[in-house]
Amino acid sequence: MAELEASFKEEAPRAESAAALSDQIVNEAFSAALESTTTKRQRASKALAKLADLKLVSTESLEKATGEQIEFAEDVAIDVPAISQYLAQLIAGPVTSGALPIRFIAAKAAEFNLVESRTVPAFNLIAHLAAEMKEASGAGPARDFFAKAQETGDLDLLKLAHEEVRSAGLAPLLARHKLSWLDPSSAVEAAAEAALKDGVEPEAAAQVLAPAAADSSAVDVGEAVMRQALAWWEAAVGGPDKLKAAEADDAIKAAIKTLVPKKPVLVKLLGGETKADHRRQLGALRAVHAFCHKLEYPHTLIVKLFTYFYDVDIVTEDSLNMWREDTAELPGKTTALVKLNQFYTWLDTADDEDEEGEEEDGEDED
Repeated sequence: MAELEASFKEEAPRAESAAALSDQIVNEAFSAALESTTTKRQRASKALAKLADLKLVSTESLEKATGEQIEFAEDVAIDVPAISQYLAQLIAGPVTSGALPIRFIAAKAAEFNLVESRTVPAFNLIAHLAAEMKEASGAGPARDFFAKAQETGDLDLLKLAHEEVRSAGLAPLLARHKLSWLDPSSAVEAAAEAALKDGVEPEAAAQVLAPAAADSSAVDVGEAVMRQALAWWEAAVGGPDKLKAAEADDAIKAAIKTLVPKKPVLVKLLGGETKADHRRQLGALRAVHAFCHKLEYPHTLIVKLFTYFYDVDIVTEDSLNMWREDTAELPGKTTALVKLNQFYTWLDTADDEDEEGEEEDGEDED
């Protein structure tokens, strides 16, 4: 930063115009960046953002210098293999402040064929940029920045990835580049899907889910896990039409037996008696409700699912009551409660009977 300020003071009196001075300062910053340290690049990045905020460095100058770096990135990478990271460290400040539009970077990367580049992939540049912005301003602001850029169409992360990896979707791509924090919801869904794959043991499933869950405090992990479990189940029984056509209790019971192989994993991921466990189970019950609502509540399906998950200790009485009393606006909640009326009457009665039994045992001991 000090070097840029010194350069500014030195060049300002001799500059032909404000535009020329802006170009000079930016060019010097970019030239020095490749031979500098990470700390100095990051300081220069903050200085460029500040000078841009003061209208002393223009967007045009930043775009011109960045465009040239992107155009010749593959050539520069021969001598400077970490060019993507270095460039990201230098431009993170101006990108964050809006002085250097993210859409310009994406467009230039596509224009100069870095999307399919093996030496300087476009996605690597964006990944480094995201990491720098996270380090400078925190995961929340950086995530909001990229979410807005995607929403407005200024950035399409998938389009910047190699064609061969696009079909797998965004979540695996972000995970590979340690960017799951950019889209925690997708990361949790992908982790839940992986944890529930056939042949995955409970402990391994928990290890698969844990990193994504740790980075996704705002995501309902229980809901994601149950949503993936029910998607697997729906496919296993032959699709939604099979479930909609189940007009007898025996048919629904037979379908639910198909869930048995997933019981150990679901108990591991959702079961338990802590407050955190109950919150996950509440999310899981919301997913069951949403699933049955989507199918238009065929026969006793929601009753049988609630009963099964309770019987095998995937959900507890506490979480069942949390769902019943949940004030979140969920489509079809009244219909679901009517369907489950007899189940909850039984649950309440069973609880009362347990308490009476305990009192009688106490009297006998006296």
